[in-house]
Amino acid sequence: MTSTWTELQRVVFPQDGDPDVLPLFVDADVWARFGTREVRVSDRAHIDDVLGRDRFRVASGERMSFAGYFNAFPASYWQHWTVVDRVRLRATTSGSGTLLVYRSTAQGVPQRVASEAFSGEAAVTLVELPVTTFGDGGWYWFDIVAGRGDVVLSDAAWETDVTPVRDGRASIGITTMNKPDYCVRTLDALASDETVGDVLDRVYVVDQGTQLVREREEYPELAERLGDRLEVIEQANLGGSGGFARSMLETLEAGASDYVILLDDDVTIEPESIVRAVRFARYATQPVLVGGHMFRPARPAGHARVRRDHGHVPVHVARPAARRGPARLPLQQPPADAVDARAHGRGLQRLVVLPHPRRRPSSGRAGTARVHQVG
Repeated sequence: MTSTWTELQRVVFPQDGDPDVLPLFVDADVWARFGTREVRVSDRAHIDDVLGRDRFRVASGERMSFAGYFNAFPASYWQHWTVVDRVRLRATTSGSGTLLVYRSTAQGVPQRVASEAFSGEAAVTLVELPVTTFGDGGWYWFDIVAGRGDVVLSDAAWETDVTPVRDGRASIGITTMNKPDYCVRTLDALASDETVGDVLDRVYVVDQGTQLVREREEYPELAERLGDRLEVIEQANLGGSGGFARSMLETLEAGASDYVILLDDDVTIEPESIVRAVRFARYATQPVLVGGHMFRPARPAGHARVRRDHGHVPVHVARPAARRGPARLPLQQPPADAVDARAHGRGLQRLVVLPHPRRRPSSGRAGTARVHQVG
């Protein structure tokens, strides 16, 4: 009998042409430590190598690692919180080269688990991997080494043939007040991603300000694209909690969604994170709260700092359980970046950090999640 493989995570790339965000998607550069500082000593990743939402070029003779925040697979969390016990990496490439798959241990030690040569146009490489030995932490990721010519990665994803525990789609609640420009950008991002449409029932925009979203010139076109999935609710200013409570109430009364996702109005959303949150919830052994991470792009190379200076990559946060595992989540004081995010109006609610898959933790028990509660 042929197995049906379901996508858990797409391998994606930024579409806004911002080179500062590229380290969230690929881990291309070499870093060296000078005293307490880490300095980038190579510059191999270029935004021009991003050829599309899911297309990336690896130049002739170069090596590119896709161990970034968005494209590595957090195997320990999937093992601990879900029924998924195996995944498959599917990668479509054009050109000749080698695809290398790695995993990390709880101590941050990388181990190569597969090496597959490929050649030709639209060659599909499939690598099946167990998700059974990550009890104390660890990730999967892959590198591509190009041969004598350029290699184009045209499609890649982490998949599973495990049956989900439940089905269900999500409604999104956005609370906004006098930030219609941010809000319409978020709506545009949601409307532009076809995969989000596969998991989305309704978008509730709870507008509590005097500068209204519906008065923006972009609104009619966005409303047409989202159709009956968009509902704008204008009400008095009841604060963030009042706005989010209204979204949850509307979701419950509509009765169509199994999940509700709450978004601030002044963020740049990565739509893939919404899809992953819903898929994670579908496979969870019991209902969980799935949280995201917020990055602050104001500081130059700020995204790289999240990974390099703190030595961590954030992943989903789920409800702690009594059993042993990597996700016992003690509350700690937030790092400076978390405080900065709140000070710059980013409205950070929860920050979760785990060791970077290719980096040994600087202190503390390896593989243990830390939750910083802000506000």
